[in-house]
Amino acid sequence: MKLALLGCNGFIGSELIPRLIQSGHSLTVVGRKDKNNLNEKIKSCKINYLRLDLSQEKSWTNQDLIQIINECDGVINLVGEPIAE
Repeated sequence: MKLALLGCNGFIGSELIPRLIQSGHSLTVVGRKDKNNLNEKIKSCKINYLRLDLSQEKSWTNQDLIQIINECDGVINLVGEPIAE
């Protein structure tokens, strides 16, 4: 499946992304961090990445995001602030 993962750069995403890749899914991750600052587990996976702060209303009209959502089979939304820090 082609999946869009929103905000999956943290604790859960670092475990989820490698498992989805191993299961044969094609992933596009959308997050506010620069790709170079991602968790090492995530950086080592073969993913597409769009840097976008989804807490900003204007981000939801971004044409790249709209195209990603239109082309994917499913969306996993983990957007939020870390609670462990």
